[in-house]
Amino acid sequence: MSSLRTPIKDTMLPWMGTAQTNQSKISSYMLQHSSESKNNLNKNKVIKKQKSFAPKKNKTPTKTDSSTLSAWYFEKNKRTNRLWDYINITPKSNPPDKDPDPPWGAPHTSKSSTTMRIWYTNPCGIGIAYDIKSHSSFEFLRHHSKCDIVCLAETNVHWKRLSPKNTLFSRIKSKWQEFKYSTSHNRHESLGVNQRGGTCTFCVGQLIYRFLSKGSDKTGLGRWSWISVQGKNQYETRIYTAYRPGKKPPSTTSRLTTVYEQHDRYLRDRKIESEPRDHFDQCLVEELEEQISLGKNIILAIDANDDLINGSFQKIMSTIGLVNPFINDLYPPMPPTHHKGSKPISSIFCSKSIIVTRAGILQKGVGVRGDHKNMFIDVDTESLIGNPLF
Repeated sequence: MSSLRTPIKDTMLPWMGTAQTNQSKISSYMLQHSSESKNNLNKNKVIKKQKSFAPKKNKTPTKTDSSTLSAWYFEKNKRTNRLWDYINITPKSNPPDKDPDPPWGAPHTSKSSTTMRIWYTNPCGIGIAYDIKSHSSFEFLRHHSKCDIVCLAETNVHWKRLSPKNTLFSRIKSKWQEFKYSTSHNRHESLGVNQRGGTCTFCVGQLIYRFLSKGSDKTGLGRWSWISVQGKNQYETRIYTAYRPGKKPPSTTSRLTTVYEQHDRYLRDRKIESEPRDHFDQCLVEELEEQISLGKNIILAIDANDDLINGSFQKIMSTIGLVNPFINDLYPPMPPTHHKGSKPISSIFCSKSIIVTRAGILQKGVGVRGDHKNMFIDVDTESLIGNPLF
């Protein structure tokens, strides 16, 4: 019986031979053409890649200035989606932009061995926990400020409600082995751990052997803290850190927790007819005049929330014999001390017997972290304690 299937003739596929050799020839043919296809595919990929990344001749900039080259590179990378190849070419001959907020006065990187440095700033909150902000601030004070006395206003902490590891003692202890400190906060109200206002003052290093006493605002409002140092013949200097309330906040934005509102409640509860800022000025002047009458020198580091060039608080300090060493004919005009301000509102006032050898204000973002600039004065040691330290 003949087969119903028609055999495939050799002429249908010229490269095919007998049945025994068909399989080997097919395998050889497929291997050859697959390798050729793979090579052609890779070649096409290379050609496409070169075409996509190579800039067209008619679009290459003919100028060599930085703005044209930068714009061309940006458009090229935007087209190829490879932004990491962006090249910003800036001519070396162009001078750098002028610093809009340069440091003022003397640099803080050096200090004479015959002086004591008093460092002041408003950190706008020292933090309820010893976090990165607080740690970096104390790290700067320890290793870069060369300070002997530190004054911090508006610490915004209820010191009695902090956990033991977050107290000021623990924070200072982590950086200095020898120190003395004083703190203040509003003791009449407890608005939480983050209680606005308050101050702290501390001395470190060899000056602690001249430490005499410490204290704070007698009213318990936490408006200032102080420490006293004394040398031979009962020569004493008292260093204050104070925070003066700002202006009355608008009723629409009031949260009843500002320093002004805390003081206002205190005065109304005791039926004292006085505005908080006026009451602050009156109490501070009374205390300073009392200490001056006892023959003590005064150093006052304060955030006055007032123009310290032509404002009322500057005039008050002048009437009791305190001078602002940052206002001097040898220096340029005192710059703004708040990051967003236009006038200096913070300073360090001194008795005329205190000899200030150097004064400086750091630029924004340098020093203890906050929204106020750091500032310092270098005081002759003998004018501070009446004799050399050793």
